[in-house]
Amino acid sequence: MFALIALMVKASVWQWQRAADKQRLLDEYQLASKQNSSWEQVQRHGPTRFQSVDIRAAQAVGPFIYLDNQIQHGQVGYDVYQVFATNYSPVLVRLGWVAAGNNRAQLPMPPSMLGFPATLRLRERSQALMLDQQHWLERFDQGLRVQSLNIPRIAEQLDMDLPGYFLDTQLDFDPEQLVSISPAKHKGYAVQWALMALTAVLLSSVFLRRSRFLRGMK
Repeated sequence: MFALIALMVKASVWQWQRAADKQRLLDEYQLASKQNSSWEQVQRHGPTRFQSVDIRAAQAVGPFIYLDNQIQHGQVGYDVYQVFATNYSPVLVRLGWVAAGNNRAQLPMPPSMLGFPATLRLRERSQALMLDQQHWLERFDQGLRVQSLNIPRIAEQLDMDLPGYFLDTQLDFDPEQLVSISPAKHKGYAVQWALMALTAVLLSSVFLRRSRFLRGMK
């Protein structure tokens, strides 16, 4: 029981830390999203996550890249990316989200790109756990389907030198699009684990007192 209580306390602390991490991410987005830099400044001074970047003279190169299992408004689909060549270096650009079709053997049409936007949002993506390394990348006529946005591996597949971040055509984000679980939910989970630990402590105390009482009667 003591080990179980310790585990629940640890889970509560971890959930509270996750809430703090998610809140820092959202605060970082609010602050950095107000910063506007040119593509030249990013190359000179380095990237800042979520900053908006003005970019010109970009040209699409290479196949479309479909990131699998991306949920939007409760519907499963793909985030579609493509490499764009610039005056300084090629960079991966997220074009948008498209719904998945019923046939897994065929990829949907990519988002419409009537013109390359002048301003994009600089973003980074954490690496997801891949259980099936063998099928991490699949090739189709429409492009490549990947199970994780592993930019170094994508660069290796395309034989390109890509930076470890990507640019997003979407400029404004809801909190749900940046964090899968909100800080408030993490705090709620932390309180639940803490209450469970407290309940276990109280029950253990009652059990110990009753055991001592019974031993005293004997």
